[in-house]
Amino acid sequence: MLIVIALILAAGYGTRLRPYSRNRPKCLMEIEPGVTILEYQLKQLKEAGVHNVFVVTRPELAKHFEKYVDPSSILRVRVSRGEGNLITLVKAWKQLNRKSRSDLLVIMSDHLFERSILDRLLRARNGKLLLCVDRKPRGSMVEEGLKVTMDGSGMIAVSKETVPVQGIDTGLFFVPRELLGLAERLVESGKGALADLVNEASKLGKVGCVDVTGSLWLDVDSSRDLSRARRTYPKILARNLVEEGDGPISRHLNRKLSTPISLFLYQRRIQVNPNLITLLVACLGVLASLSLFWNPLVGSCLILLTSIMDGLDGEVARLFGRTSRFGAALDNLCDRVVDALLISVACLWIYQADMLPVQPLLVLAAFTIMGSSMVSYLSNWLGWGEEVCRLRNSFPPATRDVRLLALAIGFAFGHPEMALLYILVSSWIFAGRAIAGLERPRRRELPKRSTFPEILPHPEVELEGALINTLSLVLTVYFLRRVLAIVPLLGSTGLLVERGIAVFGAVTVLFFSLRLLRNILGILTGLKEHVVRRFWVGPALYEKLVHELQAFIALLIARLLVDPLSRLFDLPAWGIQVLDLALSILLCIVGVKLLLDFIRAFEHKIRRP
Repeated sequence: MLIVIALILAAGYGTRLRPYSRNRPKCLMEIEPGVTILEYQLKQLKEAGVHNVFVVTRPELAKHFEKYVDPSSILRVRVSRGEGNLITLVKAWKQLNRKSRSDLLVIMSDHLFERSILDRLLRARNGKLLLCVDRKPRGSMVEEGLKVTMDGSGMIAVSKETVPVQGIDTGLFFVPRELLGLAERLVESGKGALADLVNEASKLGKVGCVDVTGSLWLDVDSSRDLSRARRTYPKILARNLVEEGDGPISRHLNRKLSTPISLFLYQRRIQVNPNLITLLVACLGVLASLSLFWNPLVGSCLILLTSIMDGLDGEVARLFGRTSRFGAALDNLCDRVVDALLISVACLWIYQADMLPVQPLLVLAAFTIMGSSMVSYLSNWLGWGEEVCRLRNSFPPATRDVRLLALAIGFAFGHPEMALLYILVSSWIFAGRAIAGLERPRRRELPKRSTFPEILPHPEVELEGALINTLSLVLTVYFLRRVLAIVPLLGSTGLLVERGIAVFGAVTVLFFSLRLLRNILGILTGLKEHVVRRFWVGPALYEKLVHELQAFIALLIARLLVDPLSRLFDLPAWGIQVLDLALSILLCIVGVKLLLDFIRAFEHKIRRP
């Protein structure tokens, strides 16, 4: 259990959510039938190991919270309309001062957040005041949120009126007890916002940022925000079900298929015992191993189905709050039994095919089974930390989802020995890295080299280069097509000439295209500061738009290369059509994503009349 106290600040007046918040605090708005924002926050704190949780509210609102927390965990503070959240925090701390001297985890009660944000914040504790920063927020979030800026010396400043140079905060703060005295002095001097504490602590070098870019979160201030929160809540639940130790197949494929099933059960309150799911999935694995003797293709499909359903028991357990040590042990045991059974079947295949004598085959089977079990054993022994999860997913991945995929492919194509070799090598490489990592010294990072003075590319200079390279590219394509049109007139030597011209054309087009892309990047980089300050677009989101625009232009240029490349490699007509269709589909996908991200970045300006 973490030695930290969580304060959920719920003393606001919620005027922008009226009439719904007239007689009910904002955090008690439901994001799904029967689940309020506060209940969701309490559940995430409990799962993160934070059990000392207090709700800070006004005396007249305290009765509303007695249903959700023990009355002794409700701190009643008197605050007037318009007083800042730092005043609420200090008054709550004064009540706690006699009970504990722990650090504080401060959460805004009207914020809905993905579990990973809370986990990253708790892991990053280092004696500084920490705020979670999203570097790619939506435009509407930028308009309402607390903007974060950092100068060259590392000084962090926050304000609702400044430019979001680094991003915006997400409503979760870690406040060490050493800074609570500073907070009290700021309140006594007439300052009442958490931003004042951040700015003053930054002058002392006591502020840090936790990057939570990519994680889902919302600030529920209005009915529109509440509607968006209800639409986003299932996505947040799905994100929460992804575990750090998930392998690439599980993260990008299996969870996409198993999570809708677990969410369907949860949202309709269909209670299923997670341990029963564990046993059913284990039986499916046993059936897969037996099916391999009858029909390898069917057996391979059942192995993939086993891999997909492998995470369903844990998802259901977490969603319904039914996690237990017994369930975790049962799941681990069943996984090891199924793995050993599938590896034994693969060894039996190798024996029947006379690929290896019995003695080496037994050694191979023993070390493969030990290796696959060693991955789970070491992961649990080392504590499933960030470094362990990184090692499990580093090349070659040693996670169970990848092992099952290797077995399925091996059996489907009649080469299970290749799957065994992969499991053997990847498992023992992970084991070696994990053990060696306990004593490995940290690698010293070399300082970055830069040219003095550092200046951004000048748009006018880059525009001049872009015009020259565009003209060169257009002329190259024009002359290339004109020359290729008369090549057939050369007779027998035409094929050789055509190949030579195609090579020259492809290289020339690629050369000018890369230069043009570099010029475009320079222009947009030079305009970055102006766009960020003029339109309040987050720098990281702006950079994402730039990269997507580059990808779009690169795909357009790739279509120009189809003709010379088809002549160079003598592609058939259907091959050219398939290539052109693939490029067109990619263009549509990138174009739509670019448009959606553009709307997200500038929505706060688009909505204005």
